[in-house]
Amino acid sequence: MSYCRFIEADAYIFDHSSFGLYCMACSLMPLKTEYSAFLEEDVTFNESFCAAYDFDMMLAHVAEHRKAGDYIPEDVDERLRFDRDCTHDFNNKGYCKHCFQSEVRWLHVN
Repeated sequence: MSYCRFIEADAYIFDHSSFGLYCMACSLMPLKTEYSAFLEEDVTFNESFCAAYDFDMMLAHVAEHRKAGDYIPEDVDERLRFDRDCTHDFNNKGYCKHCFQSEVRWLHVN
């Protein structure tokens, strides 16, 4: 699930199913150069920021983006807090009815 994407914000923040909260190709992170076999040349991009399952760390990261002048929609904070504070009511398929988090993942993290 994404909290915001590049088309609507200056960051792409999402919940990766295996690694947790990510800010993909984050403008606050150092540049990295790798060879692209697809383009047959070196490509430079910003590394990604990973907060794992720490919603407070991602909220602080969002604040850093805003301090740097990046536009991040205000509802991102609200949705991160909602997912952080959810009491989880898992349905018979193993997903929370409110935040859609997987029961297996939640049990693994907690």
